Amino acid sequence: MSLAKMVSACLLILLVTDILHVEAKPTKYNSWKDYEKMHGKHLPNRSENQCKNGGPIRDLCERCAKFTKNEIVFPLCCGNKEKVRDWCQNFLGYVLPE
Repeated sequence: MSLAKMVSACLLILLVTDILHVEAKPTKYNSWKDYEKMHGKHLPNRSENQCKNGGPIRDLCERCAKFTKNEIVFPLCCGNKEKVRDWCQNFLGYVLPE
């Protein structure tokens, strides 16, 4: 096996392990309806909603909802339900290792 093929194989293995390590999107709930089935038909507690007045938390939650293309991310991020906001920070701040 040539050196170039060995290096390519090693890089491929590293890339695959990095991809497997990072969860690209939460999959517990596929839609708001799934969340309602699990927790009842109510919005997250408004006192916990830290997006209502704008600011950096709202910006983070909007960006996360846009990137994930998942309708449930924004309300859960605003209330940090199930640590979605923490996940969003990790997801949006992820940088590929050099």
